[in-house]
Parts: sequence; structure tokens; C-alpha cells
Amino acid sequence: SKEIVQKLNICSAQEYNVISAMIKNRINTVQSTSAGRLFDAVSALLGIAGSSTFEGDAAMALEFAAEKFVRSNPQSLPAPGKVENWLLRDTDKLFEHLLNEQLAGADSVWLAYVFHRSLAVMIANSCEEARNFSRLNRCALSGGTFQNHLLLDLCVKELKKRDFDILLHSLVPPNDGGIALGQALAATVLSN
Repeated sequence: SKEIVQKLNICSAQEYNVISAMIKNRINTVQSTSAGRLFDAVSALLGIAGSSTFEGDAAMALEFAAEKFVRSNPQSLPAPGKVENWLLRDTDKLFEHLLNEQLAGADSVWLAYVFHRSLAVMIANSCEEARNFSRLNRCALSGGTFQNHLLLDLCVKELKKRDFDILLHSLVPPNDGGIALGQALAATVLSN
């Protein structure tokens, strides 16, 4: 709502009106399933980065904020699996929780960590659901989101706790560089 945006100082009233009209009228807007857009939204919500000058800018700022919490509070980090169950169902509920906590005055770096930790558990839960269906115990952590070292570390710890065989990138980057290499390989194979 306009009141929440103003209270959190996410954008000006004029920007809010323009963005709201764009969304309502579907002007230059698209629905996205990109994890990067989720990171951007959480970063803006927590007042960490409201805009980006390059792809991943706000997401990196969010990661750095969460890492700041980890460095400052190593003894108070929850153990793998110790995340509120209601947070683990979907990102909408997680975002709503972060919004309510931010409005209540919670520390942004703590909430940045909560976001990363909760997302890691959601990813592990999804892998477990896939394993239950497929009976495969191997998972690959790939995609630009896994350039985030904190999220990657939290996912690996959670998945190891659940006895997964985890595949990670070592020679090829997990982002678009890896996609480009795969496309080049596919083109080479298909052309022969």
C-alpha cells in the first residue's frame, strides 16, 4: 500500500503512483519467476538497495548485509533445519513476514540473513520433494542465484544434512556464462 511504501521510504509518492499505474494497466511490466527479482524486492523492502546500476547489484547488497550479520553473530545462527515452518511454504509468506518484521523495526541485516536462511531451506525442501518423487538423490545447484556464496553455503549445509549428493560448479560459472557454454556445446553437437 501507499502508506507502507511511504513508511519504509521505498520510493517517492510520485514514483509509487507511476509504478502502480504501470502495474494496473500492464504497461512495460511482466510477471517473472526470476529469483533475482525476488532478491531485488527484498533488498528494497529492507532498505538495503532500492535500485540497481547493474544486474545483481541489489542482490549482492542483500547478500553482503546478511554476511555482516553472520560475521557479527556467529554464535546466534540457527542450526540447519531450525527455521519457522510457516516460512518454508512459499516466498509470498516469507516476503510478508519480512515486511511485518521491517515495519516492526527489526534489524535489516538480521532480516537479510533470515531471507537467505529461509530460502535455503525452501530449496532443500524442494529437492527433497523431487527426491521423493524421482528416487534420485543427486541435486545440482546451478543458476545465477548460486553466485551468492552465502545462499550456496546455506543450501549445501542443509542438503548435506539431508544426505544429498550435491553437484556444484567448479570450471564453468553457474550464471549466463554457463548457459552460453552449454548453448555452444549443444550447437556443436547438433551441427555434427
